Amino acid sequence: MSEFNTMKIKPPESGGKDGEREERKGKSQKIITMAISLVIALFLWGYVIGEVNPPKKTTIYDVPVELMNVDSLTEKGLAVQGGGNYTVDVVVKGKRADLNKLKEDEIIATADLVGFGKGKNYVAVNVSLPSSADLVEVKPSKILVIIEDLVEVSMPVEVVFTGKMGNNTEIGGVEIKPAEIEVSGAKSDVAEVERVQVSMDSGLFQSEEGSRAQGTVAALNGAGLKVETVHLSSDTVDVTGFLMQLKEVELIVKTQGSPGDRLGVTIDALKKIKIKGLKDNLKEITSVEAEPIDLSGLSGVNEIPLKLRLPAGIEAAEAFLDLKATVTVEEMHSKVFTFTQENVDFNNLSSGYKAEAEPVSVAVTVTGTREALQDLTGENIVLSADLQGFAAGSGEVKIRVSCNRNVHSIVAEPDTISVTVSEEE
Repeated sequence: MSEFNTMKIKPPESGGKDGEREERKGKSQKIITMAISLVIALFLWGYVIGEVNPPKKTTIYDVPVELMNVDSLTEKGLAVQGGGNYTVDVVVKGKRADLNKLKEDEIIATADLVGFGKGKNYVAVNVSLPSSADLVEVKPSKILVIIEDLVEVSMPVEVVFTGKMGNNTEIGGVEIKPAEIEVSGAKSDVAEVERVQVSMDSGLFQSEEGSRAQGTVAALNGAGLKVETVHLSSDTVDVTGFLMQLKEVELIVKTQGSPGDRLGVTIDALKKIKIKGLKDNLKEITSVEAEPIDLSGLSGVNEIPLKLRLPAGIEAAEAFLDLKATVTVEEMHSKVFTFTQENVDFNNLSSGYKAEAEPVSVAVTVTGTREALQDLTGENIVLSADLQGFAAGSGEVKIRVSCNRNVHSIVAEPDTISVTVSEEE
């Protein structure tokens, strides 16, 4: 029996290289098909947009409304509250390409005020469009126009200097032309204006010979915000100013009249203030007075404005323009303190000399409010005597009494003391 060798033949793998080629070919055809579809779609879209140009609607927001025949209100002494600033939204339709070319200034909205009077008025808005667009809707179709009395108020112009100033200097001698400006408009709008102000750069006024500059005026409300709804008779003013020096001086506050019997007065006011002026004008000034405070009829606690008596060319520094004194009128109380000659300080005794006082008892009566005297002690009181120019020998010297409290009066009894001055051994 013959033996035969059997061969196992492996069947070919499915696909093989031919299969891979077929698969790649299928993917390529799919990509080509998608690309062709996209091109066709773009072509059709471009055709529709460029050739067919379908209509569409769009909204133009915040179109300003022009008020017509405002002069007819002015002639009647009337004005529009809020300055007449109104806007509406306009819905239009038209060919897409035409609307894309539509400009905002081609849309004109107006409201005619002829025939309307004081109070609330609903005025129809008319809109004009170019022929390439059609009006669909105006939102709102009517605007609320409030008409009030036209008023005019004259206000002084205030100047505010900005920027840094040099040491111990300020701008003074300020003149503004025009000094007053007419503010006009609807009654409620004008009432909102608290002041008319111009801001100036202090760097423009750095000469003692004087400088001039022009500034823009603004109407401001109580919060310092610009009121846009009023009209000013002038938008600009000319400001002249001088560079001035500052100087600290004593403030003297006097009184006149009397509040009544058994009533006392205490005055709380600054002891020193700063003034400004040209250097030569300040040289001889060491103090300034305020107009006397009239005490007639006063009672309780009073805030009294102080008006300074200043020489020509001299002004109060900006920080001291609003000076006030607190004047307290009430029943007075007294305290008495006893001192001896040892409590008296001798001032201005010539070098090489000594002073001795004869024994004495000095009663110091302090009068003031209950509050001022509440914790007052002898330590709050100083007794002194000025021996300037006092030659060797004996004599009477005036006793000076001071207190570090705000009291009504302080009196020493006796008010003199016997002193003997001699050379030191």
